[in-house]
Amino acid sequence: MFTHLGRKRVAPPASERGRSQDHGRSRLRWAAALGAGALTVLGVGAPAQAQPAGAAWPVPTTRVVVTGADVAATAAAVTAAGGQVTAAYPLIGGVAATLPANAHLPAGYLVVPDREVRFAATQTATTEAVSTVRATVGLPADPGDVGRGVTVAVVDTGVADVPDLDGRVVAHLDVTGGGGGDGEGHGTFMAGLVAGTGAASGGAYAGVAPGARILDVKVAR
Repeated sequence: MFTHLGRKRVAPPASERGRSQDHGRSRLRWAAALGAGALTVLGVGAPAQAQPAGAAWPVPTTRVVVTGADVAATAAAVTAAGGQVTAAYPLIGGVAATLPANAHLPAGYLVVPDREVRFAATQTATTEAVSTVRATVGLPADPGDVGRGVTVAVVDTGVADVPDLDGRVVAHLDVTGGGGGDGEGHGTFMAGLVAGTGAASGGAYAGVAPGARILDVKVAR
């Protein structure tokens, strides 16, 4: 660096030239450090995480229960959405499955979380008397022939031939196409609450109207 004095070019003192060079080097170091920091913030200088060749990044999934027209159609919809069926529930036309968090199913399917069931207690008191349906609704222990002349349609999973309903079922009507009987037990249980005679328990567990007749209408299986 030179300074003009008239017509002569006079070089600055050596000490001033040294300070100028040191200042220039400091500015360069500061700019380099700033640039490196910016690259780190932007992730340019960060090493990329290794990903195996041909592998896909894992997509978060959630456990759900999906219901639709029938099990086959519901399972197919879940698979088409990228999910995996883990269990089938024919009674409700649904499946348990895991679905990607961003999955979308067509209209007509109901998707609910598959929540874990927790028990409030693992044991029950053995000294308590067993409650019967008649006691629960305030009826006397002796049912007599309550319900005689009445026919009750049980629209459920079917009614099986059990001792408590012997002679009480007037007809079986199956609209599922899957045949008679009760593969789930729910319909038989409900029929017993209505017109069970208590024959299997010596009369201890009779229904609310053991004199009634049952019309079995099977709509689910």
